[in-house]
Amino acid sequence: KKTGPYGRVVEHLAPLRPLQSNAQALIAFYGDKDTAVEYLLVAPFAPGIFDPEDAGDLSREALNYKGQALDKYTLDGQVLYGMVRDSLLLLSTSDSLLHVAQSVPGRAGVDPRLASLYTTANPDRNATLFIRLGPAANAFPALLQPPSENKLTRFSDWISLDINSQQDYLSFSGIALPEDSIPNYVDLFGDAGPLPLATPSYTPATALGIIAYAVGDYQEFSVRKAAYTGGQAARDSLFHSVEEIGLILDKAGKLVLLNTYGADTLSQYLREQSTGSDNYQEHEIYSFPETSLLTEHIGGLVGDFNAGYFTVLGNALIFAEQKEPLLGLVNHYNLGTTFDKTPMFTSAKKSLADEANLLLVTGDKGFKQLLDGVLGDVVSEDLKKTDLSEYSISAQLVAGGGFYHTTLMLKRLGAESDDRPTAPWYTVQLDAPLATDPHLAINHRNHRKEIVVQDEDNNLYLIGTEGKVLWKKPLGGRIQGRV
Repeated sequence: KKTGPYGRVVEHLAPLRPLQSNAQALIAFYGDKDTAVEYLLVAPFAPGIFDPEDAGDLSREALNYKGQALDKYTLDGQVLYGMVRDSLLLLSTSDSLLHVAQSVPGRAGVDPRLASLYTTANPDRNATLFIRLGPAANAFPALLQPPSENKLTRFSDWISLDINSQQDYLSFSGIALPEDSIPNYVDLFGDAGPLPLATPSYTPATALGIIAYAVGDYQEFSVRKAAYTGGQAARDSLFHSVEEIGLILDKAGKLVLLNTYGADTLSQYLREQSTGSDNYQEHEIYSFPETSLLTEHIGGLVGDFNAGYFTVLGNALIFAEQKEPLLGLVNHYNLGTTFDKTPMFTSAKKSLADEANLLLVTGDKGFKQLLDGVLGDVVSEDLKKTDLSEYSISAQLVAGGGFYHTTLMLKRLGAESDDRPTAPWYTVQLDAPLATDPHLAINHRNHRKEIVVQDEDNNLYLIGTEGKVLWKKPLGGRIQGRV
């Protein structure tokens, strides 16, 4: 909410404030980094659905654009065009866009991937976002003005995200679809099945966060990573037993974890290359001269990382650039004070799948470390100013059947569950069934939000904040338009 793009979108949508509808509506954004972003809204038409008369400084003009009748609204200095076609209300900031929209029959020209995502949207959620991220995207980069490099454009081609907003959490869940001809980030996981990820159970409880990747068959993963990064696939079998790669954001420095289904070959090679070791709490801490080994093999996932030390815990090999974070990890591991037992992780995990291809769980400080380059410089700086210290931030990707199920979640620490039922505040018995949806209205006398509703006998009710009917007025007919 505190970012520049959010403010620009809200301001751009301000002319839609007079819209009054409980029906499902679609808003599509168009544009690119060199032109203004335009939008088109489509909603089922009903009398009174758009009544800007009392919304502000208004002028209205009837126009004819290429043989099509439309209305031009200038509301507080912003222009909006509107028309009704086939029982649909069309509103747009562009008259040419409105003309094209009403001229296209049915779903002609709709990207088939967008059409397939649309069928998967959950109608019970607050809203659903459909975002074109790939090279053909125009509106999304334009909304991040001023334009700058951001990694999301390579995440996938299309992504749908159902929005679920509640008091203690905000979640986005949906499906990512890659571009067939261009390698995307989600292609790293290909047909690799999701796994129960072990990284949290090795991570110190004091860590800022973790990112864990299930890579499946490492040789196949290496080929997919080379296609995505433009590098070379691994030619040796040194890492063939690696099935999970973890990045640990520790206060003392980054650590990298390789979880294997048999660490003997890799650990033997690493021990042979070691220049010495120290015993710490019954675990050997090895010094390691081949600092670029991990960058060469998994650099696309952990960034620049110069491994100087490593240790072996069970089937996991854990690397650090300096010795201090590795000593801290071993100490927490021996004490059993690990990240998977922290409120940050347990709060997030209750709403996530047990197995995944990618899992990110972090808090305020870890999230801000990871922001650079993800959403562009300006948005990242805006988010860094936001206090998220009371929240866990998580993301999960689960591959299956050519789809990539994606979840992003912001959840207040200590929140019990995303699936908690809504508790009624009060119950009111009316004389007849409801004829209209309840409307919130501000009482000009006490400035409280109260409920206005009409029943099937055309009685109008005002219901107070304690659930009492303050008055009932019989009307001669059904209310039309806004209350």
